[in-house]
Amino acid sequence: MKFLFTDLDGTFLGGTRQDQLRLLEALNTHKIGLVYVSGRSHQRIFPAIDSGELPRPKAVIGDVGTSLWAGDGQVLSPGYETLMQSLWGDGQLRLRTELNDFSSRGLREQPLFGPYRYSLYFDDPETARQASKRIQALGFDSLLSDNQYLDALPPGVHKGFAVNWLLNYWGLDPNNVLVAGDTLNDLAMLQLPMPAVVVANAEPLLKKALSGAHNNPQLLFASQAGAAGIHEALQQMGWTET
Repeated sequence: MKFLFTDLDGTFLGGTRQDQLRLLEALNTHKIGLVYVSGRSHQRIFPAIDSGELPRPKAVIGDVGTSLWAGDGQVLSPGYETLMQSLWGDGQLRLRTELNDFSSRGLREQPLFGPYRYSLYFDDPETARQASKRIQALGFDSLLSDNQYLDALPPGVHKGFAVNWLLNYWGLDPNNVLVAGDTLNDLAMLQLPMPAVVVANAEPLLKKALSGAHNNPQLLFASQAGAAGIHEALQQMGWTET
């Protein structure tokens, strides 16, 4: 079975509603499984699924790779949960304390995020870079994206880590998976050795980071935005009709 592993905001949910419906029809017609790979938390993903705003996927990778759920909202693998706990420890408490002095410089805690990350908004890129260095000095990974988000994550964990883990857990052939994204928090999964698409409306810094010759040779830069860009990639790969 083939699968689409896709970011949500700006990617699967990018473009027009007509684009999104056309993509969903293609996935259903050609029996392509759907997995969300999002920065959103459980509280922001599953209400949209349960209400019908989002189609129900086979699985959801959330919180920038630090959470993994089945399509019904239950924990997909207790082993993954245990791994995140061991890597993160008391990270949230430590980071909240250590980054407190940045609050006067516009760094603001996001209202919703999962238990194995610490997520903030920023206005000033230089302040974010300084906070990012402190996060790394404490032994965590940091990720800046979309010129507004700063995420502190367990060491070595990101969307690419979670995608690769789920592929191994399910025993999927990477050649039967297409990953799709639009911001820097998608970078790690778009660099995996498998088919990938960057939609046309992607963050310029993401396009720049992926433009080197050493990057994924199976990567496509779509000419269309959002869902239309994903559909474009599916057509070029021969997974759907033209």
